[in-house]
Amino acid sequence: QKAALVALEGYAARLRAGELVGQSNHVPPSAILSDGEVAKFLRRCSTTYVCQHEPRLLYKQMLLTQSVAGTEDVAVEFEDGYEYGSHNGAATLITVALGDSKPRRALQGTLATLDMHGLQVERVLVDMIGDPPSDKPGLPSAGVTLVRAIVRSPAGAVADNTQLANDLRRFKWL
Repeated sequence: QKAALVALEGYAARLRAGELVGQSNHVPPSAILSDGEVAKFLRRCSTTYVCQHEPRLLYKQMLLTQSVAGTEDVAVEFEDGYEYGSHNGAATLITVALGDSKPRRALQGTLATLDMHGLQVERVLVDMIGDPPSDKPGLPSAGVTLVRAIVRSPAGAVADNTQLANDLRRFKWL
């Protein structure tokens, strides 16, 4: 776990220094990525989740999680050209953050939607991240479910990411 935290701190320093500005698949520098905000986020995550991610992806998922935390919203992000296994650059990493959603339902809906679009799922990961403490009245939230899927389109096919994103946002309500 210490190695993961050192890697995160190193990545954050590079972000703050502006070394990664304009590079694809890196988050822009933001106040949300301060050491204090990152520490708060990490306290709500499992050790396994933190240790199994490269810092770039963890920061991107942190921003997605924060965009839906405490709500019933869904956020979707695509990373085309994701390098995974022996098929360098041929996969797409799809990250779906579902506010106030149970993991089993989120996984089932995501997999059904990906199948409906004819995508081949190589790997899928599901994690729960607790909502930050809130002083808002109301029922407690189930937190944020993060579903990450590495997918490939069938040979020659091109995925319609706009329609897929819309369907991934909508399945929660069906």
